Amino acid sequence: KINGVAIEYDRTRDAVNDIINRINLSKANVSASYDSLNDKIVLTAKYTGEMSISVEDIGGNFLAAAGLLDAEQQYGVNALFRVEGLNGGAQLSSASNTVKGIIGNTTLTLKEVSENPATITIAQNVDSAYGAIKSFVDQYNSVMDLLATQTAYDKDKKIAGPLQGDGAVRTIQQALRRLTTTAVDGLPSGLDSLLAIGISTGAAGQGDFKSAQLKIDDVRLKELLAQDPEAVAKVFMDKDNGIALKFESYLGELTRGVTGVLAKTQEILSNQTKSIDKRIADVERRLEKRREGLVRQFTQMEKVLSSMQQQQAWMSAQFNSMQA
Repeated sequence: KINGVAIEYDRTRDAVNDIINRINLSKANVSASYDSLNDKIVLTAKYTGEMSISVEDIGGNFLAAAGLLDAEQQYGVNALFRVEGLNGGAQLSSASNTVKGIIGNTTLTLKEVSENPATITIAQNVDSAYGAIKSFVDQYNSVMDLLATQTAYDKDKKIAGPLQGDGAVRTIQQALRRLTTTAVDGLPSGLDSLLAIGISTGAAGQGDFKSAQLKIDDVRLKELLAQDPEAVAKVFMDKDNGIALKFESYLGELTRGVTGVLAKTQEILSNQTKSIDKRIADVERRLEKRREGLVRQFTQMEKVLSSMQQQQAWMSAQFNSMQA
């Protein structure tokens, strides 16, 4: 085993290069290579810092034979650094040059060795948060536009959308609209809804009720993201009533396996289609039987008519012979 990962090999068939390739393809997190100059196998850790490579022979003696079992290891060096105001400025160490978790959710990347302190300014990433919220709004608008298109009626062309008048779709539209206008219970007034953070259907009297398009007040939203990002986050992600969680719950009910609303609606429509197809088939069978009956009657009439024509011809012949 290398770093707890078992490497299998067949001593009667595998060459050294085969075993090296297996090590490199494994999840042992090391690179193996053959040093032809010194005639030895070298293991190099893929991770950084002062950490060893654990090796152990389990069902064979390859590591011992290769001189790796008791080989002296050359460890990496941890990065050493200090952060003013943290632990009294005491020296800290990290096995990686990427340091997480020592200053809130901030990630530090150590670039180079220096005796001169670096001044770091930490500010909210407004653009990233704004982009995520805008993506949510765009997706919502896309869904509402699709539903509006599918349920629309063109008065001029007198053409209805395929879902026009569908009760299930109308219920979904209303539920989605309601989710965007509902306040989040437990949050302070003024920061408890999408409207409060600058997301709405537009100014009073200007909203598109038919499609319920959401619009973003960029100034309001970005200002709140800079001043109080946690308050904005709670509107979406409050553990009990966050709007994003409500959307997730509702959409989960809609799309859940065979028990979701959409699956049930699809099942109902499928059953209706089968029922209509069955009725059509029944009508077609009755029409076919009727057609067959009419064909039989027509054929019988043809036979009767032919017989009558023959009788007429015989009678005409008889009259002609009598006159002669």
